[in-house]
Amino acid sequence: MQRTTILLLVLAFTGCGGRSLPASLTDGAPAAPDATLGGGGSTAPPVAPPTVPRCELALKLDVCCPSPTPVTTTQLAQDKCLVPWPYHATPPAGCAPPPCPEIVCDWREPPTRTVKGLPDGSCAFESECETDADCTTALAWSICGCGCVQGVPRAMLDPARCLTAPQADPPAGDGCSPICDASQLPCSQSCLDPGWSGTRCEPSKTNGAYNVCILVGSK
Repeated sequence: MQRTTILLLVLAFTGCGGRSLPASLTDGAPAAPDATLGGGGSTAPPVAPPTVPRCELALKLDVCCPSPTPVTTTQLAQDKCLVPWPYHATPPAGCAPPPCPEIVCDWREPPTRTVKGLPDGSCAFESECETDADCTTALAWSICGCGCVQGVPRAMLDPARCLTAPQADPPAGDGCSPICDASQLPCSQSCLDPGWSGTRCEPSKTNGAYNVCILVGSK
C-alpha cells in the first residue's frame, strides 16, 4: 500500500503528458511569457512619433478681410489664393478676390511673424525672440516705401523671402520687386535712418504672450 502511494505521487508531479516544470518555477526567477501556457509572448508594434508640419505665415486673398494666418507649407502649395505674408503684388493667376464694397475691415497686425508646427498637424504663432541678441535690422524688399526697414529675428533673414540685412540692391528675382505707387517708392538702403539705434526684443502689442523684435529709436 505504501509503495502504491509513492508511485501515485511521482506520477502526479511528472504529469501524464510528460511535460517538465518550467525552470523559472524551480530556480526562483520570474516566469517569462509562454505561448504554450496562454501568455502569447508577443508585444505591440512601436508607435511612430507624430509628424510635425512645416509652417508659414500666409494671407488668403479670396476672402473679404484677410489676415495673416499660420498654415502648413502643404496648404500654401495647394491653395492658389494663399500667399506668403507680407504680400504686395497682384493676386496670383487663378485667384479672384471677391467684391467687398460695403465691408470695412479691422486690420490687425499678427501677434508675431514667426510660426511653428504642432504634433497634432496644425500650425501656431510663436515668439520671435527671447533676448535682444536674437534681433537685427533688416530690409524687407517685398514691401513698398521705407516701412521696409524692420527689426526682425535673425532666423528670418532669407534672400528667398526678400528679407536681408541692409544691402544696396534687392535679391535677384521678380518676387522682390513689388508694384509700388508714386507715393511709396520701392525699398532702398537709403531708407535706413541714423535715428534708429538698433533693435530690441519686447512683448508683442497685439498679444503680450509673445515676444517680437522691434526697431529702437525715432524717425
